[in-house]
Amino acid sequence: MIGNNPDMTDETARQHKEEVTARINARLAACRIKAAKASKDAGFSAGLIRDLERKGATPKLETLAQLAPVLRTTPEWLAFGRGVEDIDNAPGREISPGIFALDGDTIPPDYTRVPVQGTLQAGVWREEDDWTGEEARFALFPARRRYAPGALYAAEIRGSSMNKVFPAGTLVILQHRLDREKDLIPGQRYHVERSKPDGTREHTLKTVYREPRDGSIWLVPESTDPAHQDWIQIRTSQDLWINYVGMVVGAILLDNA
Repeated sequence: MIGNNPDMTDETARQHKEEVTARINARLAACRIKAAKASKDAGFSAGLIRDLERKGATPKLETLAQLAPVLRTTPEWLAFGRGVEDIDNAPGREISPGIFALDGDTIPPDYTRVPVQGTLQAGVWREEDDWTGEEARFALFPARRRYAPGALYAAEIRGSSMNKVFPAGTLVILQHRLDREKDLIPGQRYHVERSKPDGTREHTLKTVYREPRDGSIWLVPESTDPAHQDWIQIRTSQDLWINYVGMVVGAILLDNA
């Protein structure tokens, strides 16, 4: 077992590292740039790329993300050899700046693969969108602590009501929860679901606040937008159920966010 990835043996880690460094060298040749200059242009010391070749560890995803623009490619291609290799010769195609994995990809050590379930509205209540019918995507999240398999999911933020912390386009990483109001942690940010008897389910992302005087629960925006300043008091009834289905444990700020 390597890092927090039980599927990566010493041999697969070595093979993956060699594949990544081979792709880096291929882009160096294509761009006609020396390794030392590419390393420095990416903000590292001049010897970074050659050190990556000599050391046994697979380059970190953050390192590949910084190298990719200098090598005129995408982090995804450097990490997995998938997607767009040459961003200067991909007319009309939107380049995703995030690093995502698909089923079958070798995941680097100390990262966990988190399924991206869709979009999450950080403004008004809205039915959640998903990528039904598209190829499943997984965000790569640094595994600073261990989570049980299936404990995490990800969603892309839409709207501006949380833009002080999560600009639109941010990928938030959430831990599955089903908290009762008494279990809520004030100050934490939750994926909140509102369901109705007709089966409609609406979702939002907000910071939870508990009023000390009466214990009432409020959903608080964190926004620079004047249209999203009002707090929302939670009131349940026979016709309206509120569920706190996920708590934010991390976020990936994409380049286009």
